Amino acid sequence: MIAKSHKPGGSLVDAASVALVANDDGSLRLLLPPDGNALMSRFQVLLAAVAFRSTDPEWVADQIEFIVEVRRQLDALDHPQPRIGKDH
Repeated sequence: MIAKSHKPGGSLVDAASVALVANDDGSLRLLLPPDGNALMSRFQVLLAAVAFRSTDPEWVADQIEFIVEVRRQLDALDHPQPRIGKDH
């Protein structure tokens, strides 16, 4: 589940970034910076936590149920979808 580094020459993920990748076979892959001693940001640690919790099928089902319900409620309100990122 954990890749020690990004693919050489990869252009989608910066070397110092953390990424949680949903593979086409349904598995998850956590990409970590090659420098194992580098400090990780809050959200990078959050992605790692999600990766580790993803091995619990009940937790995954609960999260999916929550996301579907929030989406349903927002659609019912004709509310713009929430955006996540540095600007928000």
